[in-house]
Amino acid sequence: GSLEIALNWALRHDNSGARVFATLLASMYNGNRVKFDASDLKLLDPANFEHAINCMRLCQETLREPHQFFKNGGQLFERMIEQWGFEKKTRRARS
Repeated sequence: GSLEIALNWALRHDNSGARVFATLLASMYNGNRVKFDASDLKLLDPANFEHAINCMRLCQETLREPHQFFKNGGQLFERMIEQWGFEKKTRRARS
């Protein structure tokens, strides 16, 4: 399905479409940590745009977060967030 396609792109590719999927999925996973810019959807071709919309629709209609559809989903999504560098490590101030 669309969610598997989106996650596979996000984990296995390094292009603008993969970044859109990764950001979208990470934001759906935890919107406080990763913000998604809806204008980025314009970067997707028509087929991948439909996959993105389907991902949002699936989670909305089932009231589930995207990682809940995968075995070890939390680990997969954390790896994706780390892989894309969505959360930069903060350096501690020296005292």
